[in-house]
Amino acid sequence: MRRAAFTLMELVACLLLMAILSLAAVVLLRGAGQTARFEDVVQQFASADSMCRDYSRRFGRDVEFVIDLDAGTLFRHESDAVPARLYTLPRGFGIAGAWGLEGQVEQGTVRVQVNSGGRAITYGLALSGPEGRKRWILVAGLTGSVVECGSEDEWQTMLGDLETVIASR
Repeated sequence: MRRAAFTLMELVACLLLMAILSLAAVVLLRGAGQTARFEDVVQQFASADSMCRDYSRRFGRDVEFVIDLDAGTLFRHESDAVPARLYTLPRGFGIAGAWGLEGQVEQGTVRVQVNSGGRAITYGLALSGPEGRKRWILVAGLTGSVVECGSEDEWQTMLGDLETVIASR
């Protein structure tokens, strides 16, 4: 007489199938989480830039938006004051490079002058994240609008177009 129960092989097969499905879910969710973290970093850059511009307009003073590439920190600096830290990149993220009036910079600091009207130069940043992922952004000098480029080639093309415009003036 046989009892109605699962065999050991059926239980092992079921556990193996559950493990494979769980692994697939973890891989998919991990990528979505990293994408969301990158979007948050880009938003924080936009917010820090906007805070500098707003501060400059509100108080009618020229300020510097200082980007420390090595430490991954953003500061607002006035000529006679202690720099105000605006944002520090989360662990695992960094700034691989920046482009501004000084050209391409890969280490040290980049200083973006913001005038009393809240206007600055247009500058670009190459952000690096976990597992070698990268994002490229451009910040418009007049408006502070942030444009995220799809690839490094697109970013370089846009920077090249900006250099052409600046050289023609």
